[in-house]
Formats: sequence, C-alpha cells, structure tokens
Amino acid sequence: MIYKFNKSLGFFSIELNELLNLFMRLQILLFIPLILFLSACSDNPESIKDFDAIQPHSNDTIKKIKKETADTNYFWRALYTGDTLKLSIDSLHPSFSKHFVDRFNAKSYFKNVIFKNGDSINHNRWTFKDSTETKNAFYNWLDCFGAHCTSVKLFEPFKSGSTEALIYFSQKSISYISSNQGIDKETWTKYEKLYHPKDSLKTLLILSKNKKAVWYQYTKNEFKIIKK
Repeated sequence: MIYKFNKSLGFFSIELNELLNLFMRLQILLFIPLILFLSACSDNPESIKDFDAIQPHSNDTIKKIKKETADTNYFWRALYTGDTLKLSIDSLHPSFSKHFVDRFNAKSYFKNVIFKNGDSINHNRWTFKDSTETKNAFYNWLDCFGAHCTSVKLFEPFKSGSTEALIYFSQKSISYISSNQGIDKETWTKYEKLYHPKDSLKTLLILSKNKKAVWYQYTKNEFKIIKK
C-alpha cells in the first residue's frame, strides 16, 4: 500500500487504486462468513421442509371422495325412492356422458343414471342464471336435436327416435329424463313441482319410440296438450 503526504491538506493520503483494492478485500472478508452461515443452515436437517407431511396423502383423498360419493348417492336414493317418485332402484351413479346442453354455461346441473329392473333412466337437469339463458340453450338444442342434429320447430310434431324421453322447459331450467322403456309423465311432473317449486314450468316435450313427439303447455297448474 502506498501512502503519500498531501502538503495542501497536511496529512498522508492513499492513492485511488489502493483504496479500491482495500474496499474489495473488505467485501471478501464480509462475504466469507455469510457463505459459511448459509452452508451450516443447509446441513441442518431441521431447516428442510417435509413436503410429504403437508401434502394430502392419496389414501386420505380417496377416502374423502368415497365418503362424498356415498353421501351423494344416499341423498339421491332417498329422493328417488321417497313418497313422490317411489322408484324401485337397483343402483344409481353420476353420469359423465356429454350432452348438447352442456355447452351453454349452466349455473348448476346434475346428471344421474338410475338402474332398475334391467333398464336405466337418465335424469339430467340444467339450471341457468335467468330465463334468457334458458331460452338460448333450449332453442339452440331444438336447432340441433337428436343424434342426427335435426332442426325442430317449437310445437311442431316430429317423429321421435328409439328413446323414450320427457323434456321440461321451465323458467330457469331444462330437465331431460330418458329411458329405453316408458317414463311416467305424472311422476316426473310431481318431482319438478315438489323439488323445484320456484322454477315455473312452461313447456313439456314427450318423445315416444317411433311416434310423433307431443308438446304440452303448462297452464292453470297442469300440462295441456298443444294440437297442431
């Protein structure tokens, strides 16, 4: 290190290069203890998080799903076999099959498959935010109806396919009940009235195997056939 006497200031001074070198050495001296401290922390097993302990175990997740499924099945079984529908059920499961109405952003929905006497009943119901969204979904469905995407006019009779079905078009919902065997209109109309009393019924479309579809309008607390 080179010191020079500064006559004007009256004391020894250090050249700039030497001052920079001194500053760098001080940085190194401060940095080494920091490295040693971090190394000691990483070697400490208590500082390492056990991520397995904070993540849900797969067995716990499976048990939770099974419980929720069992609770849901119990609810639906009680509803379907109760005094209103009085269905004899072998088993029931949620349905994961896609439907045309699924694409219309329903506020809520459910899709169940009920197994009974060697047959199955599909019970689908979509609830929408308001009547405008319900109409949009319903009229778009009529415009591409059935397996062959046939355009159907409102209240016009048309030949049904090979499935029995009831389609309830209400103020804020669409219900679709289908089966290979016959479906009782009165039973499912009771269901709509009892379990969804605030959702005003409007139109019912009944499909019977290889027959003309029949339209009904809901007036004065009952469905009346629409003749064309």
